[in-house]
Amino acid sequence: MSEKIKNKSLTRQEELMEALNITEDDITANREGRITPEQKLNLQKRVRRRIIFIVLGAIFLLVLGIYTVNVFLREGVTGNSIPPALTFTVGLLIELIVVMIVGRFGNDVKDGHVEAMQGLAVVKSGETYSLSVNNIRFNAPQKAIIRIKHLEPHIIYYLPRSKVVLSVEVMES
Repeated sequence: MSEKIKNKSLTRQEELMEALNITEDDITANREGRITPEQKLNLQKRVRRRIIFIVLGAIFLLVLGIYTVNVFLREGVTGNSIPPALTFTVGLLIELIVVMIVGRFGNDVKDGHVEAMQGLAVVKSGETYSLSVNNIRFNAPQKAIIRIKHLEPHIIYYLPRSKVVLSVEVMES
């Protein structure tokens, strides 16, 4: 016997909670300025993935650095040695920026402190998606951003240094 499936439409708040993979308990803890253990676990997984990215970038830079030194030793400073040196330098700068961002994010997760920002959400979509409230830009998943109504009031709960969104509450206009 087949069960009848109920097709219940979700409220905007429920859609946001689903997109952010959060529960009412998470929102309650975020209101109190805390991260729940489940949120912390999910965030730590994101930190680990970013660390893997950093390690892979470092391995690439090491190989490129060895190649660059080899080209310099063989040819000296010539037109052929400048592109690998430039690529190595740009790669190194990108790697340093990524390390700083991941460090800030990791410290936020470790501290476990949550801040709140209330105001009109400014949502920009197109090739990239962005979310801002009171001229502060937040880091949120695209699937959450597309569920936030542009220029409607929301409360954003986020990590203070990295501006990573933990939860969002829809406010009644």
